[in-house]
Amino acid sequence: MRRFLFLALAALGIPLPVRAQAPGTPASMPLVTDLRKIDVGAWAEYTVRVGGLSLSSRWALVGRDAKSTTIEMTTKGKPITKPVVLRVVLPVDPTSGEKPTKPMVVQLGNDPPMLVPKEMPVPKFQRPNPEHLVGSEEITVAAGTF
Repeated sequence: MRRFLFLALAALGIPLPVRAQAPGTPASMPLVTDLRKIDVGAWAEYTVRVGGLSLSSRWALVGRDAKSTTIEMTTKGKPITKPVVLRVVLPVDPTSGEKPTKPMVVQLGNDPPMLVPKEMPVPKFQRPNPEHLVGSEEITVAAGTF
């Protein structure tokens, strides 16, 4: 069970190319938007396919107060047999390096939610270095052009 939980959390919190780095080292994920500018209830969904593996992950901003932002990440697909929901309460600025004030919570399928052991790495975020910007593009979706 503990091994499955670790694999599920790794699938949620660490992008595929970064997992090739040193094992056990939590990688930082880029954060290009100030989470305070995103409406509570907004979400984005990503699908990663590698060989026979196909995972989709939905990141939703589900709560905010003066001191924190709550994110839920839902992952499903092969090889995970049950959808996994991870809820993490982040500082208002997740790139600040502050530790979350509340433990992460994980739910496997319809099983009861449970606290994640404190030893598990918390997702870390960093602002991308603007000097490494390769270019800029526009994308048009149903909600508009960005």
